[in-house]
Order: sequence, then C-alpha cells, then structure tokens
Amino acid sequence: MEVYASYGNTNLGFAGDRGEESAYLLAGTGDDKTNIVVYAGIYNAAAIYSRDVAISHDADKSDFGGFDVRSSNMAGRVQGRYFLGLATQPQKSLVGGLLTPTPHSAANQFSDTQYVPSNASTRAGGNRTGTTGITYERAAFNFADLTPDLAPTDREYLYGSFDRDLCDKYLTVFADFRYFRQFWDGGLAPTPFTPDVWSDTGGIAQGAVTAANPLGTVGAHPFGISSAGISVPTQNAFNPFTVGDYTSNGGFNGGTPIFSIASAAPPGTVFTTGVKYRSLEAGLRTDKITTNNYEFTGGLKGNLGEFSNAWDQLKTWEWEFGLRYNESNRVQRFGGIVNNNALRTFLLDTDPATAFNPFGLNKNTKTVINQVFVTTHDVEESVLLTEDFAVRGDLFNLPGGAVRFAIGGVHEGDTYSDQPDPLTQTGQTTGSTNSQPTRGSRDSWSIFWETRVPVTGPTWNFPGAYSLELGYAERFESYSDFGQTERPKFDVRWQPIDQSLTLRAAYIEAFHAPTLFELFSGSSQSFPNVRDAQSGKVTALNPSGLPTGTEPQVQQIIQGNPTL
Repeated sequence: MEVYASYGNTNLGFAGDRGEESAYLLAGTGDDKTNIVVYAGIYNAAAIYSRDVAISHDADKSDFGGFDVRSSNMAGRVQGRYFLGLATQPQKSLVGGLLTPTPHSAANQFSDTQYVPSNASTRAGGNRTGTTGITYERAAFNFADLTPDLAPTDREYLYGSFDRDLCDKYLTVFADFRYFRQFWDGGLAPTPFTPDVWSDTGGIAQGAVTAANPLGTVGAHPFGISSAGISVPTQNAFNPFTVGDYTSNGGFNGGTPIFSIASAAPPGTVFTTGVKYRSLEAGLRTDKITTNNYEFTGGLKGNLGEFSNAWDQLKTWEWEFGLRYNESNRVQRFGGIVNNNALRTFLLDTDPATAFNPFGLNKNTKTVINQVFVTTHDVEESVLLTEDFAVRGDLFNLPGGAVRFAIGGVHEGDTYSDQPDPLTQTGQTTGSTNSQPTRGSRDSWSIFWETRVPVTGPTWNFPGAYSLELGYAERFESYSDFGQTERPKFDVRWQPIDQSLTLRAAYIEAFHAPTLFELFSGSSQSFPNVRDAQSGKVTALNPSGLPTGTEPQVQQIIQGNPTL
C-alpha cells in the first residue's frame, strides 16, 4: 500500500493564495493466480484572476503590438456617444458623480449635455481627453478586471482492477472499473446586452427615402432591431430621451431564424436603438460544471495450448472476449444570465420603482435583478457499450519466422443526449449559448482480419534482406445509420542490413463516419471573433482614423445534418 499527499503554493505575490492539494491511496494484493489493485485520488486547485497578473490584467494589448479586445458593451454608451458619468470616476469603482442620466430630459444623446462623443478622444496614458477638455476613461470594458485566468477545480478518482487465473492459466477472468468526478467553477465577464431582444417585421419613416422606398420604411429585423446593443422603448422610466430614432410596426417575421434572440415588439413602440449595457450589478456569470464518468470492463481470456495435441500451432493461439460500459454525465449551471422575456417586460415599464434601467451605471434594484437574471442548466449524457471478441496465433512457419493471423469482431452501441432548459431552447437568454436538444443513437458491427508474413528473418541471413515482413489487414463495418464499408491495409517492413536501418511503407484506406453530434445536434449558437481591418484607419467614413468600436463578435448558428 502507498499513501501520498502534497500541498503546493507559489511565492509570487499575485498568486500567493493559489494553493493546490492532491492525495492518493494505491493498494494491491495477489498471489500466483489472483491480482487486485485499488486506487483512489483527489485533487483541488484554487483560482488565479487575470487582474492579479501583470501580463493579463488589461485586455488592451495595443502597447504590445496586439489588439485592444476590451468590449464596447458597458453601461452608459448609446450609439456613438456615452454618458458623462463615466468622466467622473474610473470604470472599476463606479462611485461618486452622476450615476444615471436624468430621465426624459433631452431629445436624444446628441442634444443631451450629459453625453459626450465616444470617438472624440486621444490616448494619454491610461486616460482619454475629449473635445470638451474633460479627462475621462475610454468607453470600453476591461473584462480582465473581473474574470479568473485559471478557474478553481476539484477532482476525485477511483479505480480498481481484478484478474484471476482459472483452469491452470488456460482461462483468466478480468475486470476493472473507473470513476471520475470533476467540479469546475468557471467565471465569465458580466453579461453584455447583445444581440437585441426585440424584433419586428419593419419600422416606419426612419429608413432612407428612395424611389423604391418613398416613405423611408425600414425592413424587417429578424435578428433584432439594433445591430449592436439593444433597443429601449422611450416610455422606459429611465430613458433620458424623449424622441426615439425608430418606431416599430410590430409583428413577428415568420422567417425569423432560430436564436435571433429577439421577440415581437408591440406595434407602434418608439425605441432608442444602440443602447449598450453590461450587468455589473449581477456580478460575474458563473459557469459551474459537474462531470461524472463511469467505466466498467469485464471479460474472459485464455489460450488453446491444452488442445495442441490436435495441432501443434494451437499452443501459440490466444483468445479474448470483453465488454465495456462507459457512461458520462455532465451538468452545467450558468448563472447571471438574462431572461429576455423578463427583460422586455421591465424595459417597457414606466414605473421607476420596477423598471429596468439600462442607461445608468448599474443602479437596478435587487427585486429587478432577481427577476431579470437567472441560472440556466444543461444536462448532457452519453453511453457507449462495446462487446468484442478476437483470436490470434501462428498459422505455420517460414524460414523467416511464423506467419501470424488474427480475426475478431466488435459491436458498439452509442447514445448521446443534450437537454438544455426551456429558456435556452427557445433562444430567450442573453449571455449564454442558446441551443436546442440533441438526441441520437447508433449501432455498429465490425469484423476484422489481419496476417503478418515474415518473408526473411535474421536467422536466414539472406543478402540484402536481413528482415522482410509483409502485412495485410481488412476491416468490414456496418452502421445502423450510415451504411456499410470495407477498407484494406497493406504494409511492408524491410531491414536491408541489420537493425540499424528500418524502412517502412504502407497503403491504407480509411473513412470517417459522422459523429452523433454532427448528425443530430440541434441548433446551437456561438459568437466567433471578427476583426474590422479598417478600424483605426483614415477613411471617408472615419476621417479621424480613430478606432470605430466595431463589435468584435458575430452570431453564428451551428446545426447537425442527418443526411451527412
């Protein structure tokens, strides 16, 4: 028996509280017929936060020749201008100064003196100076101030194996099991409010007036009315503006793609579009993942030496039969996520006591926060059951050695399911990956055979062919959902002089059957990063050459294809 334990930490100040602990017990016993081994282990590690490490505390890497990947999604921004409250305190503290603009005090962000241009800034140290002469923080959110660089985790392992010889080593029974559990406590930046939570079939009198569109009607918005940020009704109790820039005709576009994240706006609703927000008041999005994996293997194996009286070569023949059951269960709980259904209700609210305020510096009440922000869950399960049988041994001898042969068969039953909660399935979350359920299964059967032919060998001393071996293998497979296929393999192994030089060549045909996820996965959402090559360059649309603030991510939908 062996018992082990360790504790480690770093003497670097930024991670002085980042401890790691591990321990295990390993034990075994046996005799000339039986072997038993048991192992149990644990591991635990604390987090390191990006803010505590010099190279990672700032997502703006432009000083190092990289990209500024800070986000424009933060409280106070409305299209090209942002709330002057940011000028009076650093982004991280959000204390002092004006914390929310005066409701319904100006026509729009261009006439409201509480707002300044977000692109009228020059870089000076860590601050930016606007055309008003006020020094203020650049309107960008540094998520590295809050997020963990290495998330905390803990793991537990359990393993055991057993084998016993029966019938004087002509028959052996064997088995093993494994159990693995992991809890991962990740964290992401507070939820950015994008894409928009409103959609419609079109607007009125706000588009470009052309011969083909004399009324200036805006077309349908299946992906959301605002292309960046969200749209907020002017009736919202905290909207600082009295004149909207878009009036919706309402309705729902029947061709709206799934996960547009938007829902029908009430007809006639007047909106302020392009409102940016990030839910600092709700804290980090928590990503808690618990994984349990179980695996059991059992079977019989032996040799045919007891029958060698009938055929001498049988003393080299071995056989093995086994089955394996492998189950994986994964539960994800994602906290700090926006319930779009609730958010729309609170954005329409005209009562300051109950409305959601997307304009102020994260000043929503606890009651509103508890209803708008939720924890979603996702349960993923997979099971793989395998049975296999194989026989191998020598057929006959050649001058170069014995010709070996093997034949066997395998059956696999594979099932997979992924079940998100209803809010995620319907695409009504912001800050999470919306996805639909996935469920699929398949059975596959295969037969294989293989032979190795030693044409020459070291004992033969053949000039120019110290060792020459040819190989041939074939595998036939049949899938319940994919069809049948058969593929060969031919190879040669040649040592012309001695073991100091070996040459190999092979011809192999292979294939890839689509995975269950590739075939049956429901629609899932992702947001890959994109780069605006013109950002920061002087162009006709951007004569100042300042960064345009283009969103660094676009929405992407991935879906399985059953006809692969």
